[in-house]
Amino acid sequence: MNEEERQGERRNVAEKERRGGKEAGKERKENEEKRKGNGGRIKNVGGGEEAKKGLKEARKQQMTEKRRRGGKERKEERNADRKGKEERKEEKENEKSRKGNGERIKTRGDEEAKEARKQQMRQNEGEEVKEGKKEEMNERQGKEMREGMQIEQGRKGSKERREGKRGEEERKLREDRRSAAVFIPE
Repeated sequence: MNEEERQGERRNVAEKERRGGKEAGKERKENEEKRKGNGGRIKNVGGGEEAKKGLKEARKQQMTEKRRRGGKERKEERNADRKGKEERKEEKENEKSRKGNGERIKTRGDEEAKEARKQQMRQNEGEEVKEGKKEEMNERQGKEMREGMQIEQGRKGSKERREGKRGEEERKLREDRRSAAVFIPE
């Protein structure tokens, strides 16, 4: 410690004694508490010239600190605060949406995916119903067509059989005529 520093300390001690030693320390502490409780700005405290001087110095110191920290750092702090708020908000939302599902946190993405799956299932069901109806209609139509064809064939068959029998008889008769010794006119 060199001579100048010692002299500076002596001056400070002398000044403290002039102000009342303990009183000055108390005042400084009060100012600091007020600064903290008030978002950083020091309130104007009544109490004569010395208090005002201390207040001025404290404010000056505060400004130099702000300048020293710089705008960029302040900006980063603000962003960090904002992010923190958003995270807290999200946590609260997650807490609300956590309902007896094995403590699985539903996020917004999960909700959207779930909704999309539901919609897809509904759509698939709709398509299945449509397909089922189509198949049912096709089957019904096919059945009706087959039945109709069978009926038609049945009619046709019986008719052909009748005609066939008649045709067969006529053929036999013709053959008989040809083979007969005696010509039998028709």
